[in-house]
Amino acid sequence: MALSSPYLPLEVHRIISQYIHRFDLPNYRLASKGFAAIGAEELFRTITFHYSSASLARVTAIRESEHLQKQVQVLTWDTNLWKIPQVMDLHEWETYLLLKAEYFHLKSAGWTSEDTHATKLAQIVGSRQQWEQYLDNVQDEKRAKSYCASHEYLLGFDNVKKLCIVNGALVPGHRGLRKVGNNVLLAEDNPATLLRGEGLHRSGDHVSASARPSVHAFQVIPELSGLDLKKLRLDALCWRAFCRPMKSISALQNLTSLRLQLTVQSEGADPDTGHARQDICDGFLTEYLTNLPHLESLQLDLEGRICGDDNGYRAPSTIDDIFPPEHTWPKLRKLSLRYLDTTPGALLSLLRRHSSTLKILRLHSICLEMNLSDNNLYLNWPQVLQEISVTLHLERATLSGWLGFDQGGYEWNLGEKRTLAVAAATHLVAGGECPLHEGNAYFGRSNRSGA
Repeated sequence: MALSSPYLPLEVHRIISQYIHRFDLPNYRLASKGFAAIGAEELFRTITFHYSSASLARVTAIRESEHLQKQVQVLTWDTNLWKIPQVMDLHEWETYLLLKAEYFHLKSAGWTSEDTHATKLAQIVGSRQQWEQYLDNVQDEKRAKSYCASHEYLLGFDNVKKLCIVNGALVPGHRGLRKVGNNVLLAEDNPATLLRGEGLHRSGDHVSASARPSVHAFQVIPELSGLDLKKLRLDALCWRAFCRPMKSISALQNLTSLRLQLTVQSEGADPDTGHARQDICDGFLTEYLTNLPHLESLQLDLEGRICGDDNGYRAPSTIDDIFPPEHTWPKLRKLSLRYLDTTPGALLSLLRRHSSTLKILRLHSICLEMNLSDNNLYLNWPQVLQEISVTLHLERATLSGWLGFDQGGYEWNLGEKRTLAVAAATHLVAGGECPLHEGNAYFGRSNRSGA
């Protein structure tokens, strides 16, 4: 007796296709013409690429297919590079690998993944074959970068609305890429071979801005005026992208959602928090943000804190330095701020200016600074949260990490006290008495790096 499957509308099959593993989608498309069309929608909705001739050739082939290019809605740009800055010959290559292996051995402190990576780096040293393969990869990458900069190769995708620029330890996700760490690391079962992105966080005056994490890709965006982007995700973009005036960003004039994570990570050294603070004060990041008039969602993440000269933990920048005191985004509904310092007045002013539209607020590891010119100088976190709950009419709120004060005093670890974090977030939405008080606080300087 022949078996037959019940009829299901195409709309149901489209829902089912969302749960099919990416490796099975090509076979799924072979079942019928209808499945071929549905599978193409799912398989090509997100395409990923990096700096190589083969990867760009694949993008070109999809773009030149009238049917396939219409399926593409999200472009994910993996900006990990083969090129290790300032490695010019075999001797410099071997020296770099040996020093980095030694650094990881010292840094690992029992972390198996980092110690394994160090061991495998040391094994690569002395391999002429690996050096020659590295040179071939760098040459191919150089040609691909030149092509990216001089051709409108991303244009021609009629339905692309979102661009993601990412780097670090990336693995295939359900669709596209998933980031699992800031540094690429060779696992136990990996052969001893160099990974693309090994020199990602190399820093110093000798490393040009365009060689820093994702900066080259960021500088290409102004050339994409033919794309009507609505969403932009910049994951671990080096702060030095904002050390000079921006080109016209007409490609982003209709942008409604920006997720920007700035990295200050520095290979083998403390993060460049001090330099980042100085450079962001120049105002080019501010100029960039204020030239995006239609933002409805803004997520700004400054990655972490380091111990400053005053023995407190400083963020790479402040709300005072990034957000001009009079600017508003008329449609802003969602605001997420991570690892920023601020005066109470600057934070409250920013939120008041968007009180008529803001519905979702997320704050993570925000530290209050003292500024004698701030009219709200002596407000502490319970008072700040009380003011926010009165000023805003939120639908959702999230508080996490450390809420502290740069001059010492009471601070709250909401990462450890999840019940307190939920209660504080509920207070922002529903009002009432603030649950933060001296009895559930720590006393002293902020003392958690990257909390």
